Amino acid sequence: IHLQQAAVVQVFLPDGYNAWMSLGYAGFLGTVTCMNERGLAIGEIGGRGEGDWDGMPMTFLMRDIMERASTVEEALEIFRKTPRTCEYYYVLSDKHRNMAAVRATPKELLVLRPGQQHPLLPRVPEDTVFISGDTRAQVLSQRLQEHYGQIDLQRMIQIIKRPVAMASNLHNAIFSPETLEMWVADAGRETPACDEPYVRVCLPELVQWYRKVNNFTGDQKNLIGQKPGPKTAGNFPDGSRLWDREASAEEDQMIPIPSSAPADSTETKAALKALWEGRFSWRLGPPLVEPVQPEGDICYSVKDPSIVFYQERWHLFCTVRGQKRTHQIEYLSFQDWQEANRVRRVRLQNHEGFFCAPQVFYFTPHKKWYLICQASDPSWDPKYGAAFATTENLADPASWSRLKPLRARPADGKAGLDFWIICDDKHAHLFFTTLDGRLWREETRLEDFPHGWSEPMLAIRADIFEAAHVYKIRGMQKYLALIEAQAGHGWRYYKAYLADRLQGPWTPLAAERDRSFASMKNVQHTGVRWTDCISHGELLRCGVDEHLEVEPNNLRFLFQGVLDQERAGKPYGQIPWRLGLLEPDEP
Repeated sequence: IHLQQAAVVQVFLPDGYNAWMSLGYAGFLGTVTCMNERGLAIGEIGGRGEGDWDGMPMTFLMRDIMERASTVEEALEIFRKTPRTCEYYYVLSDKHRNMAAVRATPKELLVLRPGQQHPLLPRVPEDTVFISGDTRAQVLSQRLQEHYGQIDLQRMIQIIKRPVAMASNLHNAIFSPETLEMWVADAGRETPACDEPYVRVCLPELVQWYRKVNNFTGDQKNLIGQKPGPKTAGNFPDGSRLWDREASAEEDQMIPIPSSAPADSTETKAALKALWEGRFSWRLGPPLVEPVQPEGDICYSVKDPSIVFYQERWHLFCTVRGQKRTHQIEYLSFQDWQEANRVRRVRLQNHEGFFCAPQVFYFTPHKKWYLICQASDPSWDPKYGAAFATTENLADPASWSRLKPLRARPADGKAGLDFWIICDDKHAHLFFTTLDGRLWREETRLEDFPHGWSEPMLAIRADIFEAAHVYKIRGMQKYLALIEAQAGHGWRYYKAYLADRLQGPWTPLAAERDRSFASMKNVQHTGVRWTDCISHGELLRCGVDEHLEVEPNNLRFLFQGVLDQERAGKPYGQIPWRLGLLEPDEP
């Protein structure tokens, strides 16, 4: 019926009532898919046509709920008290994680709570509600059970593909009531919505954008729904395209600029535009740090770098793999990268056993430097896991305290590796992988750090492997996750994901084999080729503290690399890794 050609997202700002957004169509006064500023979301499926047409039309009833209700229970009370028309089905959720599935007719109101079974529905998983019919419901139930406990944005997109979606699927919406976000897909000319790309929209950002472009300063509220003119068209602050998804290059001028960047710089705008579009291009010079042979031993590699710039010097911590002692952490400090390979190396002496894969940052609340790593000790229980040490003098490698276990919790029975900590204003977040395509997150309150970790929560499930490092983009409420993957353009390569919160959800930015953050496909060697892969790396940060901030318009990536011919036939511990620096090429 070509209704999809008039698809819009509308934002309503009624005087004295909740602001809310609706996924609908131009000229449509009510709503069938919506979420309000209180974190209440509703979706609808039509039932049979018979009914009492003297009640409130379904689309207006949903609009009334958006404007007056804040929770699922308040919405249900409006359903009960309002005269209704013919049979409709609804799914409701709110930011408090309350949910309900509803069958509403003029005379009856059936409410199903999470996990509640019904003879007309296949099995409903625990803490889940859904409404569907026929074989579509069977497939939906199977998919929900198959992925139960592991459902993130990308999995949900796959779960609701056909045959769960009908061939006439006009639009899809995935809600996050806690963050007031919605991921939207509209049908194409000949394709159902489930086969079209999803666009992220965020209610607070849309309202803020509207006020800005319309010089809105008073108390008057207006209906937002018009496509902006040429002077305001383009991308929203998060980089997502809403009003004109096929905007021309001439219109695409609203590139999100962090508060710390020189917004009038052409180079800055070009670099940021490439970042938000997931287009990365690098140049690579010669290796900067190579293994140094200690007296009486063989050092095979230098790898797993973590680095900060403090008091006019670079402070580099990395893993060294040796013959007599397989895993140690080495420290070196220098002012200029050209001298990095010539300065004195010092092995840390704060642990006698296995320890490697360091991360270093300054934890402001404690006024101490923290070293996070993976380690083992026969006196610990369990004997292996995340560990930490502290110092008040970063430049003195002998000042580090003895390693102690972090007491992070195993994820699905697995201890994990490549532990990484980043903080927001209230919590410290611990990220790690389990070598099975899963990235996990634990958290603790800042006042409890470095103890008190929560149960692991799945952050990302994808074709990823290890060395997941997460950063805050300076001047913006955005986080960038870089994760190593296998078998791309090169034995190892890096993918990138974006999120507005460390709790997620994480959306792919450059997470495909042919469109990645860093691989042999988008790296230009400026001298003799010395690596065929991009492995375990660290972005050069613009600060040293627990927020791990990076400048988005000048990303540089210190990584470990090796030629295929140099690693051929060797066990992993004897691969001759060296460190090099990726610098941005022209986007």
